[in-house]
Amino acid sequence: MADLPAGSAILALPDAPAPRELGLLLRVEEVDTIGKSIAFLVQEMLLKGFDAISHADLAARIELILGAMPSARPLILGMQFALMEEDFALALDHARLLVEREAELMALALAAKSPAAAQP
Repeated sequence: MADLPAGSAILALPDAPAPRELGLLLRVEEVDTIGKSIAFLVQEMLLKGFDAISHADLAARIELILGAMPSARPLILGMQFALMEEDFALALDHARLLVEREAELMALALAAKSPAAAQP
């Protein structure tokens, strides 16, 4: 293993899972929907701690997605309960399910708008 430059240290959170245990992580470049932005913020809490994000920003994004996608309420509630218990891995699981549900609904909406859907 290469030596670390002077003055640097390895960041380690107690009891934090190794990145390989988390599954695929979102990169900031991949965040292109409200659901993904919520998942990214939860991921940041998992990796860097509860106070690593703006909770007002997270709340605003949750409000946006619930306005557009009321069916997400059970997933959001599960995520929020997990966050209150500081089970960030479980919260991230709920956030990933939210992203999947968002993608499904977006695909259905796009299919309904396509010209092929209007033909018998």
